Amino acid sequence: MNDIYKVSKYVFFSKNIICSKYSLAYSTITNKVLAIEKNMATKIQNQEFENVDSDIFQKLIDYEFIVPSHVDELRKVINKFKSFINDDDLLYQVIQPSANCQLGCDYCGQVHNDKKISNNNVDEKIFKRIEHNLSKKNYKTLGISWFGGEPLMGLSQIKKMSKRLIALTESKSMGYTAKMVTNGLSLKKEIFYDLFLNYQITSFEVTLDGTAKFHDERRHTKSGRRTFDLILKNLEDIVNDKRFANSGVNINIRSNIDGENYKDTENLINILDEKNILKNVNFYLAPLHSWGNDAHKKTLNREEFAKFELEVALKLIEKNKKVQTVPSRGKDIVCMSLYNNSELFDAEGNIYNCSEVSQVPVYTENDYEYRIGSLTDHSHADIDNNKRPFANWNDEILEKKTPCYDCKLLPICGGACPKLWKEGMYPCPSMKTNFEDRIFLQFYQDNLDENKEFRIKTKELV
Repeated sequence: MNDIYKVSKYVFFSKNIICSKYSLAYSTITNKVLAIEKNMATKIQNQEFENVDSDIFQKLIDYEFIVPSHVDELRKVINKFKSFINDDDLLYQVIQPSANCQLGCDYCGQVHNDKKISNNNVDEKIFKRIEHNLSKKNYKTLGISWFGGEPLMGLSQIKKMSKRLIALTESKSMGYTAKMVTNGLSLKKEIFYDLFLNYQITSFEVTLDGTAKFHDERRHTKSGRRTFDLILKNLEDIVNDKRFANSGVNINIRSNIDGENYKDTENLINILDEKNILKNVNFYLAPLHSWGNDAHKKTLNREEFAKFELEVALKLIEKNKKVQTVPSRGKDIVCMSLYNNSELFDAEGNIYNCSEVSQVPVYTENDYEYRIGSLTDHSHADIDNNKRPFANWNDEILEKKTPCYDCKLLPICGGACPKLWKEGMYPCPSMKTNFEDRIFLQFYQDNLDENKEFRIKTKELV
């Protein structure tokens, strides 16, 4: 039996012990967490399969903790990624309605100007391009992301284009979904509900980098005005409106973490809780990353961030906030750059397949290395024939051109950011450092009863 099967390379065995009796194991392939009796876990790790109960052994096979010895697991994961790309029936398109932004964030690498997609009929050209992209495959849904600059500085353009895009999908009997990444400064309650009710935007992401003291030092207007209190008031008004409870709208609050503001995160969580915001949103941390600049050098190192991340997760659990510390499913595709027809359109009509490069001079002034084409200069045929950066990312992993090929986290990480790898940065997520603790924390949450007592009640015990 030892010759026929092997322990999957994508299984973590946690050193943490549950109730002095069980160890935890997690498969990044199937996203299953199992509590396994310690002695049994040792036998499994040592591949002493003849000493493993047959029912348990079968469950381990079913959940892919144990796989046939001949299986090339790396190729299987990459093939799964490729299949998802080929089978995906959602066309994802990102639109920057405005190149402008009210904020002058110290870590932002973008250059802002007053151009909008309504200039030079760029909005019409974007519409025609999306219509063309929809014709390339039998798509069932069109997904739009409104991005920036600050998208709400192009609010009238958003409304105009949304109506046309919704009508287009209706004419094709397709689904339509839309989301927005916004600084939140102009996201007044009336605007929020108008966008949701009339323009089908059902997901919003807003950034708060700590409480006023820290946030306003980082995310002030270009003239230096404070923004925290205004954004907080907008969020409070939105979630406490009687329409919010049954709306199904998703709000994510992102907090960009650097070497100083992390100290204020607990205070931010307390304020969000006091304002009745926390229970109505998803809250997550993100280390500062490079926008073609040195912003990433201001953040905590990966080990420090990983430790802090778990501290914040525990604080959220104390506030009765559910935290997903391990993914509920794998990362079928790492980012928009790998989708065959996903594109980002900036306010000037440039097309990219990465959201991190538009309006960033270090990329856009370097012979447009990352640009696929221009709606103002090229035909659809010309653009379609141009090279798409990062499109061969999965093959590069399979060919062992990055360390990702030998990483247990590959099925749930997808290799992280191809652009950062290309730039010589290592974008490995913090969970590479704290994953065993994440497994323990997820199991703890799943088995915490209403009285906040820990009891093993999962059916996945083996």
